[in-house]
Amino acid sequence: MKKIIYILIMFNFLISEEQNNFSFSIGALNERTGQTLVNFAYNLYSKDNFEVFVSIGNVFPIIPQYSGGFGLKKYFIIPKQERVNPFIALSAFRRLENALFNKKQQDCLYFASGISVFIAPIRRTDIKTYFQIGVSLLNDFDDGSDELGFINFEFRF
Repeated sequence: MKKIIYILIMFNFLISEEQNNFSFSIGALNERTGQTLVNFAYNLYSKDNFEVFVSIGNVFPIIPQYSGGFGLKKYFIIPKQERVNPFIALSAFRRLENALFNKKQQDCLYFASGISVFIAPIRRTDIKTYFQIGVSLLNDFDDGSDELGFINFEFRF
């Protein structure tokens, strides 16, 4: 299964014509893999404000609690408003085992809804900066569901 995912990602690198296929976010949680402070994502497919992505993240930069998964994200266009875009996201991911905190591996479903506000491009680069805020529902199948909020900065390149 891992080989198939790697092949699909590499194939997508070769045929992709879209800009901003990568995103890096940092902040209090995020909309792609839930309870992560640092997140890196790659869009496998992106068209008409719809994205299919794979994503990895780390809960705490010091404590090794990693998550990885895939999902869908849909942006909604507000007429005459180019900087603010509401969105919804649905993802499935796995939190990896952490012996330090006696955490076992968990499969999770995650639903998020929020707004993405375009701030500005970073000078002399193709990196665009966004501020995101919203609410989410996380179901980890072991501990039940949690309602969470998120606030982060996302860099798309």
